Amino acid sequence: MPIRTVLRRYMGCFAQSSVRLAFLLAFLSVDGSAWGCPAFLFSSDLGGGLSGRRQELRLFIKTGAGFREQAIEVNPVDHDGHLVFFRDLAWREEIIRPNDLLLFRTDHWGSRIDLRRERLPCQGPSIIEIQEQVSGNYAYLTICKTFLNASEFSAPVHFEPTRHLLKTQSYIYRFNPENYMQFSAVSFLDRAKRATLVALDSRLYIHADVRNFFTMSFDSRDIESKMESYRIGSVGNLARISFFLKILFFRIKMSLSTDVGFFEDSAHIPMMVNIPADAPTYLNPGSGILYSWVPGPDANAIGLKMPSFDPALLVGGWKELSKIGERFCSQFLCNFRYALEVAGKRLEMDLRFERRLVERGFFPMYIEDIEKHIKSMGWQIDFPRGQMRSGMYFETSGLPKGGHPWDFWLRLGGSSGAVHACPIPLRTQIVSTQGKYKN
Repeated sequence: MPIRTVLRRYMGCFAQSSVRLAFLLAFLSVDGSAWGCPAFLFSSDLGGGLSGRRQELRLFIKTGAGFREQAIEVNPVDHDGHLVFFRDLAWREEIIRPNDLLLFRTDHWGSRIDLRRERLPCQGPSIIEIQEQVSGNYAYLTICKTFLNASEFSAPVHFEPTRHLLKTQSYIYRFNPENYMQFSAVSFLDRAKRATLVALDSRLYIHADVRNFFTMSFDSRDIESKMESYRIGSVGNLARISFFLKILFFRIKMSLSTDVGFFEDSAHIPMMVNIPADAPTYLNPGSGILYSWVPGPDANAIGLKMPSFDPALLVGGWKELSKIGERFCSQFLCNFRYALEVAGKRLEMDLRFERRLVERGFFPMYIEDIEKHIKSMGWQIDFPRGQMRSGMYFETSGLPKGGHPWDFWLRLGGSSGAVHACPIPLRTQIVSTQGKYKN
């Protein structure tokens, strides 16, 4: 699923990124599509206020010590909504386009300024004022044709492809080498760079109880996903992950991919469930998706904001189940959260759904110990025994035919005191056009 759609759908200024984990023969397919949360804008959100080359775009803040330049990424997005990756840096010389995705870190933004009295270190004909809606701080976006003192920003995320490892000052994220939509281990780093294990061995399992047909199960061994392209910038690491489906001795490349983002202490993994036929017509209750992991030895589950899994809840079908999920909904959106805490830092999973999906019984239900439910649910899971595995179950038997996107954020290593949701919401206005100031 394209990156432009998911972001616009959920924050009024969203982009779309998707992953589809499709499989043949079955009647459903899954797509996979923060503390210092990033903030997103598209250049089209700026009302045509900026015109120039991508590398000329500059972001400034005002502090007690004066003006300071801030990191900004400009990322091209194609007409289908997917990020575009290049072999060289020639794309930075090109003119800014409406689909370009702008990324910011907002945690050090400054005060509002009166541009009638003060001038930015450099500025083009137009200036965009951006207000971060959590703290209320400001930054100013403009085009600089010449700026001799442009700042160099170090990349907050480092990726080591041969080790399948992402690392920041806050965390180490090890991908599963065979399936990049799953992790082998997540660890937090303290100031002395000592690592503490938070969670390991995430896995995916799909169970389809098909009416008048045999039950089908798919697990992580049937799915292979790889990182096809990536780009490390001054705000984060953006990547494209593709999917392969393995059935018996065949490997079929699906024409499906997702654009994911890893940032200093958060990650964005847009998801999608793709139903090729009307699920209520073909699937019995108890057909769904199980995502699981093993909590670290010192990790404590806290801040649970989702229903607990109970097989008895599925008996009444998706219409009865939806009444439970709707308790977590506002008028249009439904928000769910799971958190682990280790040494004062959190791993949080924030899941955001349109209400229409929850009304069809599709939402996460937390399972503290999966092994207790394997027999009663008829799950054909080959998990290592002897370690407690937790997870989330998503019932899919009520979903209509089509693609159903939802949003998934990971917060990685932030303080327990920070609880705002990602991404950071922004407000923009043009405050200067051709030297005429409006504020």
